[in-house]
Amino acid sequence: MRALAVIFMVINHAGFKLLSPNDAVQGWAGAWVFLGSFAPVLFFFITGLGAGLAKGASTGQGGAPEFWPMANKVLLLFLADAFLSLQGGSLRWQFDFFAFIGMCVVAVWLVQQTHRRLIVALIAIAALLAMRYVLAPLAYKFGWTSTDSISAKILAWCLGMPGVDGFSYLIAPWLVYPLAGFVLGSWYGKAPRFARKRAEMTALLAVAIALSASAAAYLMGASFLRWSTMSVAFFVLSVAVLGLTCLTAFFLVRRLPRMGNLLSMSGVSAFAAVPVHYALLEILKPVLTPMTPHGYLPAAIGLLTLTLLIAHGVDLAVRSCRGAADVPLVGSGLLALGVIAATIVLLRAPHYHAIAGCLGQLVVVALFGWRYRLLGAGRVAH
Repeated sequence: MRALAVIFMVINHAGFKLLSPNDAVQGWAGAWVFLGSFAPVLFFFITGLGAGLAKGASTGQGGAPEFWPMANKVLLLFLADAFLSLQGGSLRWQFDFFAFIGMCVVAVWLVQQTHRRLIVALIAIAALLAMRYVLAPLAYKFGWTSTDSISAKILAWCLGMPGVDGFSYLIAPWLVYPLAGFVLGSWYGKAPRFARKRAEMTALLAVAIALSASAAAYLMGASFLRWSTMSVAFFVLSVAVLGLTCLTAFFLVRRLPRMGNLLSMSGVSAFAAVPVHYALLEILKPVLTPMTPHGYLPAAIGLLTLTLLIAHGVDLAVRSCRGAADVPLVGSGLLALGVIAATIVLLRAPHYHAIAGCLGQLVVVALFGWRYRLLGAGRVAH
C-alpha cells in the first residue's frame, strides 16, 4: 500500500507544481490532482495498519511496545519534518506531514498500552468524529475559538477547526485514520480465512455506500475541502478511497503477485520518496512549466518512475551500509555531517533551502533505516 500512497502523493504535488492554478482544480487533470489529495489519508492509515499487523516487535510487559523505540522513531520523524519545512522554503518549523506521522505513532502506541486495544481504538475513533462534526460546529457557533489566546488555538487544533497557523493536519478527524488502520490490522492479522473473505465483501459494500453518499453530496453542491479543516463529504469519500486502495492491494498480492512485488516499497524507500519527489519537482519545474493538461499525466508518470527508482536506490544503499551503523559514532557523525553540509549549502547555494532540506531528510532516512537510537546508544531492535 505504500507504493499506492506514493503514487497519490506524486500525482497531487505534480499537478499543483506544474499546472496552472485553474488547470489544477478543473477538468480531468484537476480530477487526478484531487484524487492525489488522499495521499496523507493513505500514509496515516498505513502507519496504524503496520502497527496492527506487526509481529515480533520489541515489547515490554503484557506485549505492549516499549517506550524508547517509539520515542526514537518519533524524534526522527520530527527531525525530518523540520528539514521538510526547510525544503519547502521556510526557515520556521511547521507541524507538517512527518510530524503528524509521529503523532500517529504516539496515538497508536498509547492505545497499545491498554488491555482492550481494539475497544479503546474504536472509542477514540468515535470521540474524534464527534469532536470534529458535533463539537466543532458548536464551538464555532458559540465563539469558543474566536479569540487569539493559546487555549483557543489548542481547542481549534483538537477539534479540527480552521485558523490554526503552522499546522497542516489537525487532531480531529485526521487521527481517525491511523487508529482505523490499527483496528483493521490487528483484526486481520488474527482472523481466519473465511472471516477475511466476509470482510472483503463488507469492504466492497462500504465502498459502494460511501461512493453513493459522495456522489449525492457532490450533486447537492457539498464542499470536499480538506485543507485547514476537513468537510464531511471529504471524510466520507476518503472511506471509499481507503476501501478501494485496500482491496486493490489485496488483489495485487493474490492475483498479480509479480506486479505486487514490483510495486512493494519498504518503509525506508517510502520515507525517501518524500524528499526525493520534492527535489525532482524543484529541478524539473523550470523545464516543464508551463504545463498543459495533456502533458500533465505523462510528466507525472515520468516523475513517479524517477522517484520510485531513486527511493529504491536509497533503500538499497541504506541496507548495504547497515553494518557500519553498528559503530555508535557513525550515526551521530552522519547526522553532524548532514547538519554541516546543510549549513554550508544554506550560506552558498541559490536554492539552499531545497537542497539542504532534502539532504537533511535523507540523513534522517539513513538513521531511520538503521534504526539508530538518538536517545541512547546503538540501534534499536524492533
